[in-house]
Amino acid sequence: MIQKIKLAVLFLMGCLIWVQPVFSQRLTTKSKKAESLYKKAGAYYAQDNFELAKEPLLLAIKKDPKFLEAYLLLSEVFYEQKEYQQQANLLEKVVGMDSTFFVFSFYSLGVANFHLDKFDEAMIWFEKYYQKTQNKASQQKVKEWLKKTMFAKKAKSQPLDIKAVNLGSKVNSSYNEYWPSITADEQILVYTVMVPRDSAVSKTPFSPSLANYYQEDFFRSVKDFSGEWGQGLAL
Repeated sequence: MIQKIKLAVLFLMGCLIWVQPVFSQRLTTKSKKAESLYKKAGAYYAQDNFELAKEPLLLAIKKDPKFLEAYLLLSEVFYEQKEYQQQANLLEKVVGMDSTFFVFSFYSLGVANFHLDKFDEAMIWFEKYYQKTQNKASQQKVKEWLKKTMFAKKAKSQPLDIKAVNLGSKVNSSYNEYWPSITADEQILVYTVMVPRDSAVSKTPFSPSLANYYQEDFFRSVKDFSGEWGQGLAL
């Protein structure tokens, strides 16, 4: 039996990754065939073979339409593939069948709706999760998401003409750079870079399932006399 389902939430805009493991000693299905298909899909999912994980999960759900873990894992497959509407549809089914089975589904629904630009719905799901969880850290995350969702809703309704400019190879790289801050004289730039902890994944495209192999580091770049940014160095 699969004892751990990785349920990852990708914070876009800030690229903050949160992976929450869910432990289950007893599955909700009594079908051995459905359980076998679920285990097969779980193996694919653990290897980031998300497309291959779909078919056995769909077959498992067909064998047992009330197999909650299969819905949850399939929702994560769609999340990894950025199919947020499909993810939301599956999570709503889980909540509809048993709203107490996996309370984190409310949080995931908030994130999915955020990505779908359904900001009012996202706030409703976030607020529901806030009411259901007693974890202070989780409640703080919800507050941050609510703030971000309200900002996104306003920004979408009042768009500004902003052009992102690449600062060159000395600052921008193949890794994720974000949260830039600049000094008042505009001469020093400090920013965050998601760098690999393990050299084995340094050339592998980042994905939420690899989050544990990365860490956030602060970098600093100084503008030279010609107005170009110098090589970014870790602080």
